[in-house]
Amino acid sequence: MATHADIALFSVAAATLYGALIGSFLNVVIYRLPRECMSLARPGSSCPRCGAKVRWYDNAPVVSFLLLGGRCRACRGPISWRYPFVEALTAILFGAVALKYAATPLLLSPPGEPNWARAAAYCALLAALVAAAGIDMALYILPDEITLGGLCLAPLAAFCFPEIMAHLMAPAGVGGVAPLAGRMGALLHSLFGAFVGGAILALV
Repeated sequence: MATHADIALFSVAAATLYGALIGSFLNVVIYRLPRECMSLARPGSSCPRCGAKVRWYDNAPVVSFLLLGGRCRACRGPISWRYPFVEALTAILFGAVALKYAATPLLLSPPGEPNWARAAAYCALLAALVAAAGIDMALYILPDEITLGGLCLAPLAAFCFPEIMAHLMAPAGVGGVAPLAGRMGALLHSLFGAFVGGAILALV
């Protein structure tokens, strides 16, 4: 029978692997999203130098880059270090989120309940930030698909999963705190944060 420690370890390992796979997709987003003539889905990945299609077994995050020595299998041209870096970074970030919000509660005595909703919301936010940072570093732009998309989805996530706003606590007597009051409270806090953040950038 699996123990809480086994479940915690599996949660972190699964989140890390999933993060690496998401990181591989984020590389596609970073390269193609600013180039509006390119679809995120088609065509499949190919070498930007010789145009050779990347075989499925050369698409394993990080591992394929290392096995190929950082070069295209067809033309032996160098592959940017951005690809394994984004994959590894996303894997580490997802693993860290799973460790804090899924694994750590299970390892407490007595064990607590993993906060999967909060972990999923943070992973989605981190994925968007990694993609935005990669595009910004390459082209010095932040695509509206990410910024405005996040502006619309964040309040919705706060309303659906108010526990992700649990760090916004209200005093509840001496030595205690009460959680944020309900979905509408989480929604209003999210909208206020979006307004303040957007106003600062607009002023700049």
